[in-house]
Amino acid sequence: MMTADAWGAGTAGPTGHVLVRFADDEILEGAVDRLDLDHPDFELTLSDPGTNNRRALIPLPSVKCLTLGRRPLDPPMAIENMQKVAVRFLDGEVVKGLIADSPQRNKYGVTVELVSPAGDEIELLGIPYHSLKAVFYLKSWDSRPPEYVDVTGQWSGTRMDTPLVDLLGEIGRLADLRDRGELTDEDFQRRRRVILDKI
Repeated sequence: MMTADAWGAGTAGPTGHVLVRFADDEILEGAVDRLDLDHPDFELTLSDPGTNNRRALIPLPSVKCLTLGRRPLDPPMAIENMQKVAVRFLDGEVVKGLIADSPQRNKYGVTVELVSPAGDEIELLGIPYHSLKAVFYLKSWDSRPPEYVDVTGQWSGTRMDTPLVDLLGEIGRLADLRDRGELTDEDFQRRRRVILDKI
């Protein structure tokens, strides 16, 4: 497992792609020179060339969740000895996944390295305390049957994210394709706009 420092969080120098999800569900993406949840705010350099804003000073109380990194795992990670968790937000949203280590506690929030239930994807989330209800350690996954999700057009079963989290993940995957040169900036902006319109 990678630590938050290995992802680039809490270190000097650019952290790469960061997705900021505000309490009102507005989304910004960009890069930070230093992101430390022991400080009450951070500065984001915006990556959207279509906006009039270059940078934003963001107070943590306005943030619901930060996606500090997200990537596929190929081959999938061995998950037999990992702890099942449910990250519950105060607004009722629940994100489920697996962890190998306890969340890293800071003054204003926690960072959680979350592996998908299938072991095929990993993401590092930064969650301010004011938006977090609790991180619950589970004995087993929810036994309710899968439900059809109209927004994504898929059944939610082993993947237990909300539709919004799935859409945010799509933005992250598009950013990865752009960073690797497999997607032009124009294609990235067009596809990103389609996803944001769904949100």
